[in-house]
Amino acid sequence: MSRPNYRALHLFSIVALEGTFSAAAFRLSVSQSTLSQQIAKLESDLGQKLFHRGGRTLSLTPVGAQLLKSLGSTFETIELAWSDARAVTEAPDSLIVASVHTLFTYFLPDLLVQFLSDTPHAQPDIRGRSSAEVIALTLSRAVDLGLVYDTEHVHSELQSQMLFQENIVAVFHPEASWADTVKETAQITPETPLAVFQKGYALRSLIDRAFKQQSVRVFAETDNIEIMLRLAQGRKCVALLPEGVASEYETRRGLVSQRLAHPVLRRNVIAVWRQDDTLRPLARRFLDRCLYGADA
Repeated sequence: MSRPNYRALHLFSIVALEGTFSAAAFRLSVSQSTLSQQIAKLESDLGQKLFHRGGRTLSLTPVGAQLLKSLGSTFETIELAWSDARAVTEAPDSLIVASVHTLFTYFLPDLLVQFLSDTPHAQPDIRGRSSAEVIALTLSRAVDLGLVYDTEHVHSELQSQMLFQENIVAVFHPEASWADTVKETAQITPETPLAVFQKGYALRSLIDRAFKQQSVRVFAETDNIEIMLRLAQGRKCVALLPEGVASEYETRRGLVSQRLAHPVLRRNVIAVWRQDDTLRPLARRFLDRCLYGADA
């Protein structure tokens, strides 16, 4: 009796989950020909076909379906054991996360410190991107996890996890000429100069929809929070920013913030990953830390 080829069985499980050799090859960073040869050898060893080949996608034969069922979560368990072993030996284990820029200001820094205290073997690669870019990177499997806002359309091939809800607030200098009006009415008038993110960013899309029926004065557009805060500090405009950003910086810059009564600006922060992927143990631990940090 021949011994099973464990690598080939792992490759088979990925091909079965992906549905095509090309998608599986991309995920595994191997050539399609190498992948095809490994599966053909596995079928030869078994004396049975595992896939029906034809059309754009593969389908499992009865033998293939039974094999996949029997394998179950075997390789996920192996990855978890490997991750735990790396933690003991302190061997570095990479974690790639893409996030919208605003979370770098108030949510991710402290969370990363806590995560690395609990998981010292982790080697994080954290990338700041727009929401659309985070979605694209997650779809292509270039990252383990993406952190975005649900104001953007989340792709049907992505799974999501709600992390927390945040308010978008007006941030301004208390002695600016429009300050009393904003504080007393909790509203933005057509004359109030605004600093907002550029078009294409999730926060800008939210603001544009919220003020669709109201004329607003966009004083400055930028993708840089520091510029928005400096303009507000200089009494040039009101910056519309997440409440977490305001809480982090308003006091030290002599600014104040105000939630708006109309329109109410609020959005959900979510984590996303491929619908057909099982999160690696390290990514799962990071997601758990995000959930814990959001509740803290």
